[in-house]
Formats: sequence, C-alpha cells, structure tokens
Amino acid sequence: MFKPLTIKVVVVGDVGVGKSIFRQKVTTFNFFTNQRPTTGITVCSRRFQTFGHEGAYSLHFPSAEKRFENIRPLFYRGTHLLIVIYDNRYETFQNIPKWVQEVFLQSQKSLRLIILLCNQLGGNEEAFRSFDLNKIYQSIQEITGMDRNSFYQQSIQFFEDYDFNIFFKTITEKFFSQ
Repeated sequence: MFKPLTIKVVVVGDVGVGKSIFRQKVTTFNFFTNQRPTTGITVCSRRFQTFGHEGAYSLHFPSAEKRFENIRPLFYRGTHLLIVIYDNRYETFQNIPKWVQEVFLQSQKSLRLIILLCNQLGGNEEAFRSFDLNKIYQSIQEITGMDRNSFYQQSIQFFEDYDFNIFFKTITEKFFSQ
C-alpha cells in the first residue's frame, strides 16, 4: 500500500450549471432543491481507495460570479484534476476552454486530468447535437498541450438522481492510469 495522498480537484463552470448540486451530492449524498449558490469558495473532501492507493480528493468549488473572478486564481495553484461542469445552454459549453485556460495558467503544470461533466437539465438531446466536443478538445489541447487521453467527458441526465460513487471510481481509475 502506498502512503496516503491528496489530489487537489477544482470544479468550475458558468453560474447555474449545477456545481453546488454536484458538491452537495458528492459530500452529503443528498439533494436539496433550495440549494444556495457558492459565495467565494467552498472546500470539502472525499476519500478514495483504488489501485493500491488511498487518500482524499480535496475539492475546491470557486464561485463563477463575476465579482469573484480576481480571487479564483488564488485557489488554482497545484490543481491535479479539473472538472468543468456545463449544461444544455450552448454558452456554458462554449465557455469550457475559458475555464480550462483560467485554471491551467495558475496550476503550475500540475494538472493531469480534465473532466468535462455535462449536467443534462431535463435531458434536452436536441440541444446537445449542436455541441462539437472535438472542437472543444482541440481548443483544450492548444491551451494545455495535454494529450487527448488526459480528457474525459461524461453526461449525466439528472445530478440529483445520479450515484457519484460510480463517477469518482471512474475518475480515480483514469487518474491513476495516466
């Protein structure tokens, strides 16, 4: 067994895409309909054990509100894993490279894995057909210089019903297979 380690995870995305719901489900395994938006930054953790590794994810949720854009970069240093959440609004999808660049520039080359997590609000499949993931992947590669194997995309129908244990098992396996 290896010594325990901490993997720093930053979760970003536009206002209203479901970051607070994601945080709530990941940390409490519950869903509350009257979730308040993040103010400033929220930090929490989640333990893992896989591939002979044990440790914790240190999850950082900076607010996407414009008034916090000057303090967000302070929390990006040393980021190992980036989760960008978007939804069925095209502008949230188009802003993925902006979020990647914001985090990547401050992570000091510690970033190893980028997860694009789609919160399918109502499962509007029609809206997603116009989303060109290859173009987004190409933009991310240009920004980071990272190999395509360092990206992972997953769509989830309803965050409130999803078992995030499966999600974290998958990303832990991907992280350690890098």
